Amino acid sequence: MSRNLLPFQLRNKAITTLRKYFEISGLSEAFTPSLVKSGALEPYLDTIRVDYQKYHLPTSPEFSLKKALSLEPKPCPGIYEIAHAFRNEPHSNLHSPEFTMVEWYRRDCKYTDLKNDIIEIIRKTGEITEHQTSFVSSPIDITFSEMFSNVFKEKPTPDWSYKDYHNVAVNNDIISSYVKNPDHTVGNNILSTEKTGENNRKEINQETGTNKVSNKETQENIDSRESKKKQQSDKGSQRNTMNDAQGIELFSVLYDVCVQRFAIESPGLLFISEFPEFVRGMAAISETGWAERMEVVLGGVELANAYQECSNSNELLTVWKKNNEIRIQKGKIEHPIDNELINCTSDMKGVSGIALGLERLLMIVFEIPNIQQFHLPSFK
Repeated sequence: MSRNLLPFQLRNKAITTLRKYFEISGLSEAFTPSLVKSGALEPYLDTIRVDYQKYHLPTSPEFSLKKALSLEPKPCPGIYEIAHAFRNEPHSNLHSPEFTMVEWYRRDCKYTDLKNDIIEIIRKTGEITEHQTSFVSSPIDITFSEMFSNVFKEKPTPDWSYKDYHNVAVNNDIISSYVKNPDHTVGNNILSTEKTGENNRKEINQETGTNKVSNKETQENIDSRESKKKQQSDKGSQRNTMNDAQGIELFSVLYDVCVQRFAIESPGLLFISEFPEFVRGMAAISETGWAERMEVVLGGVELANAYQECSNSNELLTVWKKNNEIRIQKGKIEHPIDNELINCTSDMKGVSGIALGLERLLMIVFEIPNIQQFHLPSFK
């Protein structure tokens, strides 16, 4: 079969392939609404609101799929949907306000076992055009704490606070100092950023706001910087003004750097599991204290997220309320609580679920540089 297909044509063929795969797996296909009363739970996800009876466009089919699964008879091993998803975020090479989400749930399944689906889906995606994929030849399974320790030489525990992660960021010159004004967000105070493949480090002077780029440093500059880092770390350890919104934003910066650095040495398929509780989403918490969540990274790009689903309705309601408090801290509108979803939470016992960005998968496998290329071509 010819590989000379437009991106949207590749997507069409991938959808056909995925449907066959899920049918063979025994999963039931669902068709869920595109107008919902609540579109997200996570504090950092922004929905697109519709000017009609306070509806939202869903950031994923997650809520509706879980409700549908609760109505499926128990012999059904699971459910899936290939759906349009919508997020209120800027355009970029990897982000589009509308994209295709492949989401599925399996009963009596451990969340880490969903990696078998991912490996098979990547393989079958390459076969759309008889394209051989090398990504699945040697996937790496690693916990978040193991990856973090590999990169930063400090191993976090489930009880680490935001301040512990802040100290690592300071000591590794990722975030040089914390905000003096607690009303500011961490994102306004990132003093250095790192991207894979870049040798230059961009430093932003906190006092003047000016930028400077340096390729080489003298020993005197290095010694001076190390001394400042120690002072900043000492000050940071005495400060306890970081709220949840600031802490999660700081953690996100640190985690992104961690993944990119690890991906330099391991650029293939990564399955990262066991995350801190404060980024649990709707995942259950294990007896060890880690959130039973798995992130799939391919070629340094986040591809999918999986949960061992929380089955305690009171616990999920507490998470939702806490996340809304974080949104208030960020000056954002609360996510409406979906009581129908809360009421069927107990049906999620033993269920694991995963959501995969289809365009991102195709971008990596077929080397498509920009997600906007999946839009239908303009007709003149």
